[in-house]
Amino acid sequence: MQMEQESSPPWLTAEVARLLDAPNFAQLGTVDENGQPRIDTVWLARQGARLLVATTRRTRKARNLAMDARAYIVVVNRDDPYEQVQLKVALERMVDDADLRVCDAIAAKYIGGPFPVRHWPQRVALLFTVLDARYHHVRL
Repeated sequence: MQMEQESSPPWLTAEVARLLDAPNFAQLGTVDENGQPRIDTVWLARQGARLLVATTRRTRKARNLAMDARAYIVVVNRDDPYEQVQLKVALERMVDDADLRVCDAIAAKYIGGPFPVRHWPQRVALLFTVLDARYHHVRL
């Protein structure tokens, strides 16, 4: 699903792109209406310099982001947990995904085919702009 833009932002180094493009799980941090942090494990895809997460409008993460667009994403290399990228992001928009086009593209990255659950109401894609990124790799 990644489509490179003509010029990549400074945060999108080769190491960061490799982590984002591999089937690594991500942790998405949002804030509940009562101010408490919430962490959800998600699949994600990169579209140029933006990130996509598929979900439904009814999930807590989607509702939290509708209230406050600020979020944090951490992607850890599943083969080397000492390598990660931490991304400060903002929800740019929530896009309807009733046809599961985005969801299927993300699922292909993780499971090699379309998303197996075909009848989930209110499917959306969360499109994030990356505000800052920090790459870490500790070699032990």
